Amino acid sequence: MILPEHGSDRTGIVGVYDLRDPDQWEQARRDREQWGRSRSEIYALGTEHIAIVFKPASVLKDTA
Repeated sequence: MILPEHGSDRTGIVGVYDLRDPDQWEQARRDREQWGRSRSEIYALGTEHIAIVFKPASVLKDTA
């Protein structure tokens, strides 16, 4: 996971998953379910990899 600098306008946690591995596919599904759809965004990194950006509630309050 990648942690951006605190205080930046893009604060969050990024997880990168290799979907060829069934365990990583399942982990991505669990991670997104845990954080919720409103607090995460999925980005395709080609056909076999995704990145999920998880946004803390404090970031959502600042952008609302």
